Amino acid sequence: MDSKPAYHPHTDLRLARISKRFDELLVIDDLSLEVYKGELCCLLGPSGCGKTTTLKVIAGFLEHEQGSVYLAEREITNLPPQERDVGMVFQNYALFPHLNVFDNVAYGLRRRGWPLADIRKKVVEILELVQLSGYEKRGIQELSGGQQQRIALARALVIEPELLLLDEPLSNLDARLRIRMRGEIRRIQRALDITTLYVTHDQEEAMSIADRIVIMHQGVIEQIGTPDEIYERPANLFVADFIGRVNLLQGRVEGDRLHLLGNHFPTIKKDRPAGRVTCAVRPERVRLIPESRASLTAVIEEATYLGSLVRYHLAAEDGTRIHAEVPSPDAVYEPGQRVGLVWDAADIQVFPIQEGGRGRISEIAR
Repeated sequence: MDSKPAYHPHTDLRLARISKRFDELLVIDDLSLEVYKGELCCLLGPSGCGKTTTLKVIAGFLEHEQGSVYLAEREITNLPPQERDVGMVFQNYALFPHLNVFDNVAYGLRRRGWPLADIRKKVVEILELVQLSGYEKRGIQELSGGQQQRIALARALVIEPELLLLDEPLSNLDARLRIRMRGEIRRIQRALDITTLYVTHDQEEAMSIADRIVIMHQGVIEQIGTPDEIYERPANLFVADFIGRVNLLQGRVEGDRLHLLGNHFPTIKKDRPAGRVTCAVRPERVRLIPESRASLTAVIEEATYLGSLVRYHLAAEDGTRIHAEVPSPDAVYEPGQRVGLVWDAADIQVFPIQEGGRGRISEIAR
């Protein structure tokens, strides 16, 4: 009997119950994941969560204790790296400093025995794709960081892999260049329609580039979703706290009401938690109004101008610290001033206080 798992019609990469240990430390814990054909999927999480280890297991650079890896519906679990049809860009690019640009890019094709004429044609094509035509004779040390990153990408793509793996590819670049290069990676990925798994710890990078994001923590997947799903509907307290900025406030659910900082909000979810809860409210959802118009008031302790917005740090009457982010034209309050705070019930995400960062979310009035 064929034991292969049932595939999503468009699944290109499938990880089935992968586990990996380093001595006694469990780095990947029974992880399963599907990456669809032509999508760019980001593995996002804090350092040590298992992102890069997962990538190396897929590429065949690390053996694992349990689970299977499938690519284009064929199992590649036990194949050596060179037979997996995978291209990988490493964090440090791993370019050969003694070879020029042409020879770096052509390296994989030569190992596969391509004829020289075909190699030349393919290298010219891929350098044009990464917008480095005419750089064939340049030495690696003559290139900027962004150019080296493109050459590493060209070397991974020139072999026409089924799957592209990117391990923190922009971490060595300055902030402005990172923004430009992530746009270039997205352009190239879409032009080739290549299935891509992209590892990063940079939330903004993942949110701006990914079709879907996989949030990892301590070797397990906490949530998989589109950037807006991850941000607007976090699966648990860890995801809500990890993605973006958030106010975490203590409240209590009694019957059909949420009690929070002296205010009451209706609950409409049947699976809402009861008793003490942690509530998450995004700073941009907090509105500042005149003190006389609100039941919840706070004193502005600090106001930081950030161009398009002003970030306020406030203290409620019971000492609770609250952050608000207000568009600059609407930021008319000063430190020391008492203001009213309001937000909508739909902007409150509620978590059982005993879950400790794991488990399902219950939402208020969503």
